[in-house]
Amino acid sequence: MTEPRYPYQTNEDEIDLIELLQGLWGQKWLISAVISLALMFAVVYIFISKPVYSVTTVLAPAPVNAFGLIVGDIGVGQQQTTKSAIAIGTDLANDALALVVKNFESAAVSVEFNNTLKESGDYVVQVKRGKSNFDPVTVSVVSVSAEGAKKYLDGYMAYVTDVSAVQLNEYFQALGVSHSVSAESLYRVEQASALPAQPIKPKKPLIVALGLVLGGMLGVFIALIRLMLKKRSAKMAEPISNC
Repeated sequence: MTEPRYPYQTNEDEIDLIELLQGLWGQKWLISAVISLALMFAVVYIFISKPVYSVTTVLAPAPVNAFGLIVGDIGVGQQQTTKSAIAIGTDLANDALALVVKNFESAAVSVEFNNTLKESGDYVVQVKRGKSNFDPVTVSVVSVSAEGAKKYLDGYMAYVTDVSAVQLNEYFQALGVSHSVSAESLYRVEQASALPAQPIKPKKPLIVALGLVLGGMLGVFIALIRLMLKKRSAKMAEPISNC
């Protein structure tokens, strides 16, 4: 027995789709009003939100010659070792930068530095390490004030550098090394801190785009609800025919 066919099913579906599109088009002013309202809220949010700035500096391991005297004092040339003097100097440069980064991330060092400040502020320090010891390290300070973030980053970097130099030289002294390393030789500055041209938040184009998309979705949803209610009311208003 073959199944019955419904030759008009496709036409009815097409008519329903056409009616749906016509119904949405008939409420284009409602959809436009909802989109405009969403865009207005997005713009208001942009204006009332405080801009957030990020000041960044990029550090890299110091050149190997910064630790030449240290390696010489250790006496690499007179010792039997599988590593060359250059390799040991490179390791020292990487370890020195690692020590600086560790102190940057230290909560105790951060508290000590903040206690030296005359004015307190809300600053967030972020450290992004590279995948290997040879990759540069990015240090950022985020704040609502661009000038304050730069001042804080520069001051914190100087403080951490001095602390790291003291720790490293005390360690060398304990090893019997007569030479010391200066604070400026602990790393190389690949990118110095500078005032940012634009805030990182709020992201105005993204917020406006979200307002447009969400407003459009909400407007279409409200229009569909009104169409469903209108269709249901029309069916309820139809007279009941006697069979």
